[in-house]
Amino acid sequence: MAAAQAQAQAQAKSPWLHAWKDPVADLKAFSSCVRLADLNGDGDYKLIVADAKRRLKVYRNTSLVSENVLLDTPVAMCVTYSDTARPRVPSVSVAAGPHVFIYRRLRPYYKFTLPPMAMAPSEAEVWAKLNDNRMDVAQATDLLVSARDSGAALSTRSVDLINTEAPEERQALVDSLRDVPLAQQTVITCMEVLKKNMDEEDALSQLVIGTENGEVLILDVSGVTIL
Repeated sequence: MAAAQAQAQAQAKSPWLHAWKDPVADLKAFSSCVRLADLNGDGDYKLIVADAKRRLKVYRNTSLVSENVLLDTPVAMCVTYSDTARPRVPSVSVAAGPHVFIYRRLRPYYKFTLPPMAMAPSEAEVWAKLNDNRMDVAQATDLLVSARDSGAALSTRSVDLINTEAPEERQALVDSLRDVPLAQQTVITCMEVLKKNMDEEDALSQLVIGTENGEVLILDVSGVTIL
């Protein structure tokens, strides 16, 4: 009893604050998906969390005040300012899959989508001939294997064709993709903010996006156009 009282007195005298803990909050998020922001420009900062269960949650103190459904699992979240209007209301940008979902005042505002990846010319030629029946599947597979071994980055459909062993399954795959445009979409792996004109918290800022295929994209302050 005395030991417990001594421990309680020691904790009361400690200069450290105990972190608030909510065992039923059910949050799972990386540090890149947790931010503090003054969402309404009124000086009242709120905790924003994009969790792994595809939910964008906003907390004021310890109370959940807003929740939005995300269409994909988030990998990063940033707070940016796209204008100089008063009060200073930021945008919340959530990167998920190939998209950046932009919110203003906790409402969906804009969705930016990564452009399709450029296809290797040798791969595009093979699929063009397959679509026109100017090449059989076996020859096309051999050419795709040669392109892959030469260092060409192939699309998912080409990799699937190469990895399919049965000739009839290869033919069925080609038939299912006939007349479907050859395209490959990458995804976002990281995202950060680049201040445009000064190093203030509410300065005009731009999103810098890193993709799975090794590209770095910088968007304008509105988050609409790639610079």
